[in-house]
Amino acid sequence: MDGLNKLIDQIQNDASKSCSEIIDKAKAEEKEILAEAKKEADRIKNDSEIRKDALEKSGNLQAKSSSDLKKRQTILAAKQEIISDILDKAYESILNKDTDEYFSFLEKILKKHVQNKKGELLLSKKDLDRCPATFKDSVKTLAKEAGGELSVKDEAADIEGGFILVYGGIEENCSIKALFRENQNKLSDEVSAYLFRR
Repeated sequence: MDGLNKLIDQIQNDASKSCSEIIDKAKAEEKEILAEAKKEADRIKNDSEIRKDALEKSGNLQAKSSSDLKKRQTILAAKQEIISDILDKAYESILNKDTDEYFSFLEKILKKHVQNKKGELLLSKKDLDRCPATFKDSVKTLAKEAGGELSVKDEAADIEGGFILVYGGIEENCSIKALFRENQNKLSDEVSAYLFRR
């Protein structure tokens, strides 16, 4: 659990650096999107009010609650779209870090996942092509410090970023996408709390 919490903290720390501009921009976009959502919700409400008046005459008073529900659903959908957009941009910003910063980030992830066994580390094709010798040296050093042995394989993994660890034929997916997926709810909650705190 402690390792997972540290990983979550690392992802949050690294993502927050690149996210601060994205979040500022998203806050501006949030106003536009929410204004549009409210406009749509108001249109739905107005339509519902017309129906409500007609239904009230026939004794049905459920239209108001229906209109309020639709308004809340529209605003919630807009908020979810903003959060999803921010996480997508955070993911892309990590993949597009400059080489030194990116591989330094991968080293931090590796420290949390390296085992005291003999294994291999696979990178994406893009990362393999730009992998600095210092990263390969760090991989060996980190494995040795953990009591194991690890080398960067010359074969590319079918991932966009991050790495795959292979120990005795067992793969551990440490791709950036997998880390985001594992921590999706936590990251969504963090972004939501930051953007929509009142």
